[in-house]
Amino acid sequence: MVNILFKWFLHGAARVLLMSAALVAGVCAQTSEAEGQPPNFLVIVADDMGWSDIGVLGGEIRTPSIDALAKAGTLLTSYYVAPTCAPTRAMLMTGVDNHLAGLGVQSGVRASNQVGVNYQGQLHDGVVTLAEALADRGYQTFMAGKWHLANERAQWPHRRGFQRSFALLTGGASHFADQQEISPVEIPEYVRDGRPVDELPSDFYSSTAYADALLGHLRERDAGVPFFAYLAFTAPHNPLQVPDDWLDRYRGAYAAGPVATRQARAERQAALGLIPEGAPLWEYPRFPGWFPNHAAPWAERSEEQRLQDARWMEIYAAMVELMDAQIGRVVEHLAAQGELDNTYVLFFSDNGASSPGPLVYPGVTTEWFAANWSNAHATQGQPGNFTVLGREWASAAVTPWKLYKNSVSEGGIRSPLIVRGRPTPCPRIAAELRYPAVEPPPNTASLHGEIELLPDGTEATHWYAEAAGLTWHFVTAGNPEHEAVLMLHGLPESWWAFHHQIAALSKSHYVIALDCKGYGQSDKRLELDYSAAGMARETAALLDALGVERFNVVAHDRGAVIADHMTSVESLKGRFLRYVRMQQSFNEPHGDPRPPHGLFATKLGEGNFKSRRIIEIIYDRVMAAGLPPSTLKRLDYEFKFKGVAEALSRYFHVNNFDIEYRDRHEFLFAHMSMPILILQGRWDPGQHPEEYARSSEFAANLRVEFVEANHFSHLENPRAVNQAISRFLDSA
Repeated sequence: MVNILFKWFLHGAARVLLMSAALVAGVCAQTSEAEGQPPNFLVIVADDMGWSDIGVLGGEIRTPSIDALAKAGTLLTSYYVAPTCAPTRAMLMTGVDNHLAGLGVQSGVRASNQVGVNYQGQLHDGVVTLAEALADRGYQTFMAGKWHLANERAQWPHRRGFQRSFALLTGGASHFADQQEISPVEIPEYVRDGRPVDELPSDFYSSTAYADALLGHLRERDAGVPFFAYLAFTAPHNPLQVPDDWLDRYRGAYAAGPVATRQARAERQAALGLIPEGAPLWEYPRFPGWFPNHAAPWAERSEEQRLQDARWMEIYAAMVELMDAQIGRVVEHLAAQGELDNTYVLFFSDNGASSPGPLVYPGVTTEWFAANWSNAHATQGQPGNFTVLGREWASAAVTPWKLYKNSVSEGGIRSPLIVRGRPTPCPRIAAELRYPAVEPPPNTASLHGEIELLPDGTEATHWYAEAAGLTWHFVTAGNPEHEAVLMLHGLPESWWAFHHQIAALSKSHYVIALDCKGYGQSDKRLELDYSAAGMARETAALLDALGVERFNVVAHDRGAVIADHMTSVESLKGRFLRYVRMQQSFNEPHGDPRPPHGLFATKLGEGNFKSRRIIEIIYDRVMAAGLPPSTLKRLDYEFKFKGVAEALSRYFHVNNFDIEYRDRHEFLFAHMSMPILILQGRWDPGQHPEEYARSSEFAANLRVEFVEANHFSHLENPRAVNQAISRFLDSA
C-alpha cells in the first residue's frame, strides 16, 4: 500500500523532471508538426567520461554525434552529478536524493555505521522510478546498458518499470564477451527482459551491443505510443578496451603528454568563451621519487615510457569516439523514423573521469589481479588487459577542473548536460559557467573568487569576504579603477535579477552587487531587520575593507532602507556621491501602533491570541488600524516559527509600524545631501515618491523618473531602467 501511495504521488514528479529537462532545451515560440503529441525521451549516460572530452567543450576527441546534439539544442556547462556511478543513476531514475533512493553508498563499499534502507546499495520499493511513472502514463519504456541499482531480483530493470531491457546489473566488467569481473565480489551478470544471459556472442562489445539492443527495442515498439528510452553505456569505464580495428585510432595523438593536452584544451575553451583567457589550471599532485605513484615530468621520461603512458589516453579516446558513433546510430534511426523532432534527447556523464587503478575495487588484491588480469603494454586495450587512465590523463579529461571521479570537487561532480528538444529557432550553446579564480582583483579583500559569464558575456566575479564579523557574498563587474556603484537588492541572493543593470553599468563603472544574505548572515527573508541602522554600519565596514573611497548607490526595495541609513554613517560622509532608489513604496506608513499590542506581547496574550486571524480582526475591524497585507503576511510567517508573544514583541518593538515613515521623513532627509534619482513603475499603484517633496531642503536634489513597467521594472523594462541610471550617473 505504501508503494502504491508513493506511485500516486511521484508519477507526477517524474513527469515534471523530464518535462523540466525539455524546457531546458531552450524551446522558443516555434510550432512543429509534433506539438500536441506526447514527447518521447531518450536519456543517454556515459560512464566516467571527463567534462572536456567532447568537442564542444574543447576536447580533441572526435565526438560529432554528441556535438551535433549540443549545437541543435542546449549545452549546460554547470550541471552537477554525484562523484560515483550508482548514486547518480539512483537520482536519475527516482528524482530523489540517492540516500532516499537506497544508494547512500554503492554496493560493496558500505561502512559498518552505514545501515538501514538508505545504505543498502540498491533501490527499494519506497521510491518510484521514471520508467514506472511514465509507464503508468501510457509510455513504452526501454533500457540498454549499465543498471548498477540492484542486489536482488526485485530491483532488476524489468521489475522497476522497464518493459524491454538488456542490462549489465553490476557496476562494470570486461567490455568483451569474456565477462571478466573487475572485482572478486562483483561477478558480472547480464539480463534480458528479466532473464539471465549466460553467454554473450563472440563479437560482443559493450557500447555496440547496448546500441544494438536499444535499436531493437525501438524497431519493435508500437509506433503510435510515446516512449522513454534509457541508454546507459559502460564506456569509458575501466578497463579501457576497444575492438581491434579501433586500437590505433589515436595512435600518436597524445605524444605531447597530459600537461600539454590539458593546456591545449584550456586554450580551445578560452577561444570558445568557456573560461577566461590565460586562466590558471589546477596541477595534479606530484609525488617524490621514492613514492609508489611517482611520475617524472613528461620531458624527463624515456621515449619508451612516454609511448607506454600515452597509450592509456589513446585507448580512452577511442572508447569515447566509439560510444559517440553508437549514439549517432540511435539518433539517425530516430531521424529516419520521423521521431527525432518529437524526442527530447539528454546526454551526460555519471561522474568525472576515473584516475585510480584496479586495487580500488572491493576485494581486489595484487595477487588476485595478477591471476586474473594483465596490464602488459603490448596488449593494452584488448580482452584480458586492465588498462586504466591514471591521474595525469584523468586531470586532462576534466580540464579545467580540479580532481576527478570519487572526489567532491568540480572534476568529480561536474558533467556536461546536453538537451536536444523539439525544433527551436534559437539553438545555442550556453556558456554560463563559473570558473575558480586564483588571484583576487584589485580593491577586494576576498577569501575566494569565481567568474561567471552573464548572458551578454559580461564577466561577473563572485566573492566571499570578511567584514564586521560577517561573511559577505557579493558580485563585482567592470574595471576596479572606475567609479564604484554599490548595488543593494531587496531580497537574499537576488543579485541575479539585476544582471542587466550589472552588465550595463560595468561598461563605465566598477559594480559591487551585494547579496542581502550578507545582512546579518540570515536567509530567512521575512526575519531580516531591514530598518536596523547597524546594517548600514556593517555595509560601510565592507566598503572600507574593499578600499572603496567614493561610490554611488543603486538600491531596490528593502535594500533602499539600508541605503537610507548609510547616509548617516559618519565614515561615509562625502563618499556617498549619488543615489538611485528603485520601487520602494512610500505610501504605506504603518501608523503608530496602539494598544492592545503590548498585551499581545505577553504570556497572557500568547495564551489567548494564538492566530494571525485574531490579530487581524482586532486591528482591522475593532481598531481600524489598517494593517497592510504585507504586514499580515509577515506576522503569519513569524507565528510559524515563534510563539505569539515573541513574534509580536519582535514586530512591534523592533520593527515598529512607524519606522519606515519616520526613516523617510525625519531621518533620511536630515542626512542626505547627494543627488537622488527615484525610479518608479508608471503603472505601479502604491508608489508615491512625491512624498520626498515634504522635505523642502532636499527637493532641489530630487529627480523622479517613471518607467513604463510595474513594480519590477528592472526586469520588465531593463533597457529603460539602464538608460535612466546611466543618464543620472553621467550628468549628476
